[in-house]
Amino acid sequence: ESLCVLNVSNNNIEDIKELSVLKELQHFSAAKNKLLYIEEMEGVFELWPQLLVLDLSGNPVCKINKYRDRLITVCRRLETLDGREINELTRQFLINWKASKEANKRRNNNDMSAWPVVTHPQTNDFDVGQGPHPGRIYRPVNKQGWEPQQPPRSILPVNQSQGLTLFS
Repeated sequence: ESLCVLNVSNNNIEDIKELSVLKELQHFSAAKNKLLYIEEMEGVFELWPQLLVLDLSGNPVCKINKYRDRLITVCRRLETLDGREINELTRQFLINWKASKEANKRRNNNDMSAWPVVTHPQTNDFDVGQGPHPGRIYRPVNKQGWEPQQPPRSILPVNQSQGLTLFS
């Protein structure tokens, strides 16, 4: 548990969960293995607060979108990832970006769950076939009558003699 440096490169390793007990680890190299699941690794790296140098190059996980960004935000003290130095300004930007993204996600989830469910009653503002000419669209003018409206233009020609039922 007090190990500070560990190199397990080129060993066909598929996961590192069992190494999570190494809380004092500062340098970890697992290059050219078969590591694939970034979520699993993030969980382990969160338990390694002293980690300064990390090398996972040559693993399938390196091809995952935002791989480097995700590990930089999880490993707060990391100085080098896959042989490339980490700029402190980049780290702060990524940490702030992640916090902002999570805050927006929480706010959106809270906003949507707080929205009331409103049902709108059906209205007869527009109706078909209730005026003197069936099949035409009418809207109510007042309680006594209906005013004809222009029917929507169709891209397809409609044969007037066949009788068209829009709603049943």
